[in-house]
Amino acid sequence: GLMLLVVTTTAQNTPSQPEPEMRIFLFSAKPSPAAWKFMKENPGDRRAATEGAMAKIGAKMLGYYWGLTTGKNYIIAAVPDGRTAQAMLIQRLSTDLVLEYDAIELVESSEMPAVFDRLKEIEAADDSVN
Repeated sequence: GLMLLVVTTTAQNTPSQPEPEMRIFLFSAKPSPAAWKFMKENPGDRRAATEGAMAKIGAKMLGYYWGLTTGKNYIIAAVPDGRTAQAMLIQRLSTDLVLEYDAIELVESSEMPAVFDRLKEIEAADDSVN
């Protein structure tokens, strides 16, 4: 499936605009036979087309890769919010171009100490396991 990688980053804007926080996703897709046929008949760099479409919805392409042994493609993108990522997922799943499509939000390694701090709070509040 196409997987979307989510990481938090800051979009570049003019100095007068606030810099919105973006979420980083890894999208993973398993193309359908129809998609492979289209690509075979129309070879080209799929990144360019995808990058332009993402820009129109406020997302930014960070990487576009093919897993040579998986037959899947992997897109890393900065996305404005979770609703946008979910809509991107549904848009692809509602076509005949992919057999599987996944979106995974990524967390920077530097954010993990805060995750474990939050875990302590959650564990302290969860009396169902105590």
